[in-house]
Amino acid sequence: MTELDDATRGEILGELRAGRKISAIQRHRQATGASLIVAKRDVETLAMANGIAPGRSATRSSTPITFMRVLLVIAIVALIAVLVHFTSR
Repeated sequence: MTELDDATRGEILGELRAGRKISAIQRHRQATGASLIVAKRDVETLAMANGIAPGRSATRSSTPITFMRVLLVIAIVALIAVLVHFTSR
């Protein structure tokens, strides 16, 4: 892995935590002059070493779950509406 100073490492980790993997790779390349392949490998290694899923922010990874929860709530509300309609006759 290419050597990074603490400030640059912190910036890259911040980008990764925010889900901006491409920005993290670009920052790595600016700081080190590494090739795209080397920078990508180093950034992914840094992410894994710090418990960050590369390219995934908390917002992005929770979006499908949130969408499914919304659909579930809509289905429950629709079911309640149907039950109220038929039991009020």
